[in-house]
Amino acid sequence: MMAVHEQEGGDDATPLVMLVKGAPERVLAMCETAFLDGEERKLTEELRQQMQNTNDSLARRGERVLAFAHMKLPRDKYPAGFEFDVESEDPNFPVQNPSFSSLFLSLVGLVCGFKPLLVRFRLTRPS
Repeated sequence: MMAVHEQEGGDDATPLVMLVKGAPERVLAMCETAFLDGEERKLTEELRQQMQNTNDSLARRGERVLAFAHMKLPRDKYPAGFEFDVESEDPNFPVQNPSFSSLFLSLVGLVCGFKPLLVRFRLTRPS
């Protein structure tokens, strides 16, 4: 899923921000850099492997894992009123365009639904 937003307090020269959420392997494939320890760093193969290991660890625990990234879209290419064509097979904005680079932000593990142990606890807990 992608969403494009104007930055609050920006003017016509302030870049738009495209936010991306999705499967870690797909989001990571769009990214060349990551925000780590307060700074932007190049995503090396070692960092990619660490992220894959974290993804695998969360998934083994039964968590649904999502990745998040963002990309700044320059106003000279996407001026005010630009119509993003999301229905086209060839979108008019970067999805996996190598001339743009997304900044990887995070992996998030979500626990979906009740675990059987939790349901059992709730049913047998004394009043």
